[in-house]
Amino acid sequence: RISSRRRAMAASETASGRAAAKKCDFWLEKKNRKCGMLVKAGETRCGNHREHGPERVACAHCKTSVSALGLEKHLRKCPALAHATARTRAPYFVRDVNAG
Repeated sequence: RISSRRRAMAASETASGRAAAKKCDFWLEKKNRKCGMLVKAGETRCGNHREHGPERVACAHCKTSVSALGLEKHLRKCPALAHATARTRAPYFVRDVNAG
Protein backbone atom coordinates (compact mmCIF):
# COMPACT_ATOMS: atom_id res chain seq x y z
CA ARG A 1 0.00 0.00 0.00
CA ILE A 2 2.76 2.41 0.85
CA SER A 3 4.77 1.58 -2.23
CA SER A 4 1.81 2.17 -4.55
CA ARG A 5 1.21 5.52 -2.85
CA ARG A 6 4.87 6.45 -3.35
CA ARG A 7 4.72 5.46 -7.01
CA ALA A 8 1.62 7.58 -7.50
CA MET A 9 3.28 10.58 -5.83
CA ALA A 10 6.42 10.18 -7.94
CA ALA A 11 4.36 9.95 -11.13
CA SER A 12 2.40 13.08 -10.24
CA GLU A 13 5.60 15.01 -9.45
CA THR A 14 7.23 14.15 -12.77
CA ALA A 15 4.01 14.86 -14.64
CA SER A 16 3.69 18.27 -12.99
CA GLY A 17 7.14 19.27 -14.21
CA ARG A 18 9.05 18.89 -10.95
CA ALA A 19 12.27 16.95 -11.24
CA ALA A 20 12.41 13.64 -9.42
CA ALA A 21 14.88 13.57 -6.52
CA LYS A 22 18.17 11.88 -7.37
CA LYS A 23 19.49 9.09 -5.20
CA CYS A 24 23.02 8.01 -4.34
CA ASP A 25 24.66 5.66 -6.84
CA PHE A 26 26.96 3.92 -4.30
CA TRP A 27 26.66 0.11 -4.49
CA LEU A 28 26.20 -1.65 -1.13
CA GLU A 29 27.81 -5.11 -1.43
CA LYS A 30 26.25 -6.60 1.73
CA LYS A 31 22.73 -5.54 0.74
CA ASN A 32 23.22 -6.12 -3.01
CA ARG A 33 21.61 -2.80 -3.94
CA LYS A 34 22.31 0.89 -4.34
CA CYS A 35 22.19 3.36 -1.46
CA GLY A 36 18.80 5.06 -1.26
CA MET A 37 19.89 8.37 0.28
CA LEU A 38 19.10 11.60 -1.54
CA VAL A 39 21.93 13.64 -3.06
CA LYS A 40 22.51 17.36 -3.53
CA ALA A 41 21.88 18.93 -6.92
CA GLY A 42 24.81 18.26 -9.22
CA GLU A 43 26.21 15.44 -7.06
CA THR A 44 26.12 11.68 -7.67
CA ARG A 45 26.65 10.46 -4.10
CA CYS A 46 25.19 11.23 -0.69
CA GLY A 47 27.21 12.73 2.18
CA ASN A 48 28.10 9.30 3.58
CA HIS A 49 29.55 8.03 0.31
CA ARG A 50 31.26 11.12 -1.15
CA GLU A 51 34.85 10.50 -2.16
CA HIS A 52 36.16 14.04 -1.74
CA GLY A 53 35.03 15.14 1.67
CA PRO A 54 36.15 14.95 5.27
CA GLU A 55 37.57 11.58 6.29
CA ARG A 56 34.95 9.34 7.88
CA VAL A 57 35.58 6.92 10.74
CA ALA A 58 33.39 4.39 12.54
CA CYS A 59 32.36 5.09 16.12
CA ALA A 60 33.92 2.42 18.37
CA HIS A 61 30.67 2.00 20.33
CA CYS A 62 27.81 2.08 17.82
CA LYS A 63 29.70 1.67 14.49
CA THR A 64 28.05 4.79 13.03
CA SER A 65 30.06 6.44 10.25
CA VAL A 66 30.93 9.98 11.35
CA SER A 67 33.43 12.53 10.08
CA ALA A 68 36.78 12.46 11.86
CA LEU A 69 36.29 16.10 12.83
CA GLY A 70 32.88 15.41 14.38
CA LEU A 71 33.79 12.27 16.34
CA GLU A 72 34.16 14.10 19.65
CA LYS A 73 30.73 15.72 19.24
CA HIS A 74 29.20 12.34 18.33
CA LEU A 75 30.66 10.70 21.44
CA ARG A 76 28.86 13.25 23.62
CA LYS A 77 25.50 12.03 22.30
CA CYS A 78 26.28 8.42 21.26
CA PRO A 79 23.40 6.22 22.48
CA ALA A 80 25.51 3.06 22.77
CA LEU A 81 28.15 4.82 24.87
CA ALA A 82 25.49 6.37 27.12
CA HIS A 83 23.86 2.97 27.63
CA ALA A 84 27.16 1.27 28.49
CA THR A 85 28.14 4.07 30.89
CA ALA A 86 24.78 3.95 32.66
CA ARG A 87 25.01 0.17 32.99
CA THR A 88 28.47 0.27 34.62
CA ARG A 89 27.47 3.06 37.03
CA ALA A 90 24.51 1.10 38.42
CA PRO A 91 25.07 0.27 42.12
CA TYR A 92 24.36 -3.44 41.57
CA PHE A 93 26.73 -3.84 38.60
CA VAL A 94 29.86 -5.93 39.18
CA ARG A 95 32.06 -6.55 36.14
CA ASP A 96 32.74 -10.25 35.38
CA VAL A 97 30.86 -11.47 38.47
CA ASN A 98 30.00 -14.79 36.78
CA ALA A 99 33.23 -15.24 34.83
CA GLY A 100 35.03 -18.36 36.04
